[in-house]
Amino acid sequence: MSRVGLTFFRQMSGRQLIGRLVMSLVLAGCGGAEVTDVSTTRVAPSTTATPTESTSTSAVPAGGDGAGAGAISLRWVDADISGETSADQVLATDDGYVAYLHGQQAWTSVDGREWTEQELVVESEDEVFFTTDVIVTASGYVALGSTFDGDTLLLTSPDGFRWTADPIELEQPDVSDFVVESVLATRSGSLVFTGSFIVDDADGHHHETLIWVSEDSESWDLVSVPFQPEGFFQILSTGNALVAYSDPGILWASSDGVVWEELSIDDLDAGPISYPGPALWGDTLIVAIFDAEEGVRFLTSTDGREWSQLPTHELLEDTDDLTLQPGFGSIAAGPYGIALIGSLQPVLPPEPDVIIEKDGLTLTVHVETFTFTLADGGSGVVLSEGTIFDNPSVEIPDDGDTITFLDPDTGERLTAVTGEEFDQARQEAYEEAGVAPPDEQDFIDIPTLWFSPDGQRWASVPTDEITGQDNSIEQVIVGQESILVRVLQHSDFDEGSDLIWAVTFSEDQ
Repeated sequence: MSRVGLTFFRQMSGRQLIGRLVMSLVLAGCGGAEVTDVSTTRVAPSTTATPTESTSTSAVPAGGDGAGAGAISLRWVDADISGETSADQVLATDDGYVAYLHGQQAWTSVDGREWTEQELVVESEDEVFFTTDVIVTASGYVALGSTFDGDTLLLTSPDGFRWTADPIELEQPDVSDFVVESVLATRSGSLVFTGSFIVDDADGHHHETLIWVSEDSESWDLVSVPFQPEGFFQILSTGNALVAYSDPGILWASSDGVVWEELSIDDLDAGPISYPGPALWGDTLIVAIFDAEEGVRFLTSTDGREWSQLPTHELLEDTDDLTLQPGFGSIAAGPYGIALIGSLQPVLPPEPDVIIEKDGLTLTVHVETFTFTLADGGSGVVLSEGTIFDNPSVEIPDDGDTITFLDPDTGERLTAVTGEEFDQARQEAYEEAGVAPPDEQDFIDIPTLWFSPDGQRWASVPTDEITGQDNSIEQVIVGQESILVRVLQHSDFDEGSDLIWAVTFSEDQ
């Protein structure tokens, strides 16, 4: 078979994986703005303009077996600083939100719509740079920083604006170059720093994980960890435990950051974690699982060891017209609820069988399953059948133009088909079935937001209805009374400002 024919087969094997996350949101109070219900639960992308602060736009109502006490609708409006400034972190607090830019500027908002710039002061004789995100602990705000000379600093603040910088000495790993990336806090009050360094060995270029633990914020011990992730990696603090996550869906838990235990959710027959990383819902860990039959399922745990499943909902399942795309998206959670951003794709028509009659034989290629049947053209007796690839009775040379089918018993040649013959028969099959070939079909990806206030009632909306554009999501934060979502708008000089929308839910009457 020609490279065209082989490429066709291999492209088709991955066609259901097309889809990616392209957007971000802010869920915040929108007052009493009127919301117009939409009659369908899922709609195609629109070309509406970006809403202004005074504009509310229709959303998709929830429904289904998991609807709980009643269905809900979403509403949104852009924030008053949308497009006016930028931030490298937005943090949800008990009072609303705090946004930081390089530790040099800060803004606060109660509802995600109206923002006020705050004076940010760091008490230090040297200029200080924030090197990690800020976290909120039981005793206040904490981050790591450094000076121009590279000294590591522990930054603490009672309110997130007035900061004290204290030098700390970390136990040095036996490597030439490493980076401290994040700070966490346990319920007991211990602080945990995570970092990494790059290793080049026979296995290639990869990162190794580092963890430091301190009970008094003065002395820091370097911990040997049993996991060394190959891909995406994060550590979360549930309050009851530290939980580490790495691709492809492996979880570890520790009560103190020193002793770690590998976890398993296999008892729920859940399959792999489908959306990058877990999220925290209060002190509860929540993960999203994609199931081909049940759609997206959410599992929760307070310690990473015992897991429960939230009720399923029809909005998180495939329909006759749309299918959810696994492997892409993000999940965020907080006091206001759970937000999932992912993709929907229209269901494509089934692939017709490709039939070729040659040498007195009838070859039927089942494109959907990548299998074939070769039968006598007169009697219909099957001479060979099986998969197209990795089959000793099918020869596909790397540099050839012909696929050869052999007798599975004797190894003798039965027939051969060229790439040109296959492509011609394929075109005829599509014409007879009345559908367009895959390379002529439009793979329409619909980035979508799903939201639930309680894990039972759900609403969803295509994200471009909110933003009017397809920029990728920079950050999604779920706060006390809203969700904060940010899109980074780049300028000609590669500097950007945040586009922010406030989204809330309302009870359908």
